[in-house]
Amino acid sequence: ANYSNMAKLIARLVASCFCLPGTRGINNGTSLRSAGLVIDTDLGFDDLIAIKSYASLRTKPDINIITTVQGINDPADAAICLRQLFPSTVVACGGFSKKSRSLTLPEWLIDYKKDFKQFTEKNMLDDRSITSEEEGKKKCSDSTEKKLIKVLEGHQDNSVDLICLGPLTNVANWLRVPTTENLMATKLKEIWIMGGNDVAENANVHRPEFNFKQDPSAANEVLTNSKIADKIRVVTEQISSPQNAPDGLFEFMKTKHGAGNGILSKVVHRWPEEIFFDPVCVFSYSNPGHIELRKVSFRIDPESGLLSSGKGDAKAQTNDHTVDFVTYVPIEGKNGLTSWINEAIEKDELQEQNDATS
Repeated sequence: ANYSNMAKLIARLVASCFCLPGTRGINNGTSLRSAGLVIDTDLGFDDLIAIKSYASLRTKPDINIITTVQGINDPADAAICLRQLFPSTVVACGGFSKKSRSLTLPEWLIDYKKDFKQFTEKNMLDDRSITSEEEGKKKCSDSTEKKLIKVLEGHQDNSVDLICLGPLTNVANWLRVPTTENLMATKLKEIWIMGGNDVAENANVHRPEFNFKQDPSAANEVLTNSKIADKIRVVTEQISSPQNAPDGLFEFMKTKHGAGNGILSKVVHRWPEEIFFDPVCVFSYSNPGHIELRKVSFRIDPESGLLSSGKGDAKAQTNDHTVDFVTYVPIEGKNGLTSWINEAIEKDELQEQNDATS
């Protein structure tokens, strides 16, 4: 009996000192999670639809953290809205790129930001006004890197997905720190990026996509990083554009969701074209069996963010890079984008009704 007790004691001591890879924490003995999700966003209307649709359907992991980045909206403004929308989710306020600070806002973006501010103040912010840009900068003191590290360290290897819905400023900043870069290379499973342009010969694209244009050096650093290249999936402007919508779709969506009280219904009814761009990226991530991917050789101009086709010859190999590009996304049908969004809106409406009666 004494030998038996001694054996059990030794077994317990061994179990407490040695952790099986991917099953226990390194030092504190806490269990590592098997699936996680990080979303980086500049929170336009399309981001809002994409993230809220994903959260309503939850076909994959819960969102561990949302980080905000300068793009369509200022990081602080986006963070305030997201904390209202997802009170139980960690939201970290990110930063500005040097280039984004110096860019002159085009007229369409000024109008867009005005519409977004009016909508969110009326529907999401409980009469609290969105901060000014200067106040926003002061309130963006959260370290997105520290919060990202905490999420990654709490998960098994190759188990966390990253969805990038804005300029790649935050992601590039994370990758510039060697320890964080190694952690991302180890822990991340997939990196989905909404951005960039089609590089096919018949695409005839001569201008960079919005997200890449806002911080082209960041886009260059992320897309050409060999440690994460096999994880990257690019959803270009052309594959996610509203121009791919079938005739009558926007009027149908506008009419279908005119009586809803949820955030999704209100946005889609007012701006039905916003179901494209970022929602296409998140739909593709959520439904990998319904889309098509192809490895594409490309080059990127670090000054503009414009993508071009890789040359493919030996002399040019140092400038060529290869990642997966999404080449097909269904829009209609039971497995299409619109069905996914309609289902999300229905669930969001039910939740809105439950919240109203509880």
